[in-house]
Amino acid sequence: MTDARANPHPDSPDGLDAVDLFEGNPERRCPVLLVLDTSASMEGDPIAQVNEGLAQFERQLKVDALASLRVELAIVTFGGHVRVVDPKTGQILAAADADAATAFATVDGFVPPTLIAAGNTPMGEAVCTALGLLRGRKDLY
Repeated sequence: MTDARANPHPDSPDGLDAVDLFEGNPERRCPVLLVLDTSASMEGDPIAQVNEGLAQFERQLKVDALASLRVELAIVTFGGHVRVVDPKTGQILAAADADAATAFATVDGFVPPTLIAAGNTPMGEAVCTALGLLRGRKDLY
């Protein structure tokens, strides 16, 4: 016998309902998914510039009142392997461990990661992962 309290939304595989995702903030959402090259060719100044760009992007979004309510951020990286950044902690996760319900965060909950460069450049796989996350997020809306 299953406990209905264990998953309040049994039709949703992750137990989340779109209403839960938008509680307290009824603004229309705009998913923004950055696909970033973290391959070995980005070592040194290039990856430092990407990291500074992420920090600046976050700062600019936080001072824009409307964007801070509407934009939902996610990051997919590719350098050796395709990874998804946990937007609330900045931790780098295997792409297989990510899903559309948790891969995105509103600006107020976003923690920009510190990226490092290493490995080859699986760009095609990264784009496919990103598209899958965007499709999944759209389904939650």
